This record gives sequence, structure tokens and C-alpha cells, in this order.
Amino acid sequence: MMIRTLSSLLLASFAWTITTSCGVRAVNVVLLPAGFEGWVVVHYEVSGSPPFGREGVKTLIQIPPAGSVFSSSTRSRGYGLDEYYFVGPEGKRIRVKSEDDGCTDQETCVRKFQFFFTPTKFTRFFVGKKQDLSHYPIPEAVR
Repeated sequence: MMIRTLSSLLLASFAWTITTSCGVRAVNVVLLPAGFEGWVVVHYEVSGSPPFGREGVKTLIQIPPAGSVFSSSTRSRGYGLDEYYFVGPEGKRIRVKSEDDGCTDQETCVRKFQFFFTPTKFTRFFVGKKQDLSHYPIPEAVR
């Protein structure tokens, strides 16, 4: 019994150490307009902009039809299993895969995710099929 308890404590301690040292952050839930295709740019720490909402412990990021959103919220460093959804007129969510989910070239999914911390803090990613990337110029951060 004592060995089992000690093993459990060691395993929990190991998991805590890995989690905190690897920079795990809260999950983002990204809501895209239904049928959106193109680049998305999320700008962080923009004075006068509203903070992102919360959905439980997750950060809720609503992307407008133009694909660019500004927030006073900070961008947490670290790894998180973000969730992406198309949202229809009645609020119904349809999950959108990311490259990490193993999407194929022909599937509409989240691709080319990048984050930048200097000189401005923003993330950008493409939503669409791989062959459609060339139809959309890569946007820069706007302040």
C-alpha cells in the first residue's frame, strides 16, 4: 500500500514538473464565422481594446468576418490544445481540425499557425485547404 501511494505521489510530482516547466497554458477556443477562409490575425495587448471572454477556464476568441481581432488580453506563452470552430447563425459550432489533428491537404483546417512576441504580440494562422494558401497574401500585424 505504501509503495502504491509513493508511486502515485512520484507520478503526480513528475506530471506537475513537466506541466509547469514546459509552459502549458490555458486552452483557446477560437470561434470563426461559418465558411471563413483566409488568414486570421489575433492582436494582443492593444490599449483600449476589450479583453477576450472566458468559457470556464478557456479563453474565448471570436474572430470577425474580416479575420482580424484586437484585444487588451495578454498572449500566454506555452503549449495549449486550442480548439477551432465554425459558428453558424444559430450559434451551432462545427469543429475545425488543425494540422496537429492530421488534416489532409484537401480538408479545410487551421494551418501555418505562428505566434510573435516582438515588436508586437500577435498570432496568425490560415483557415482553408492547402492549395488555397497561394490565393491569400500573408498579413502582417497591424497596430
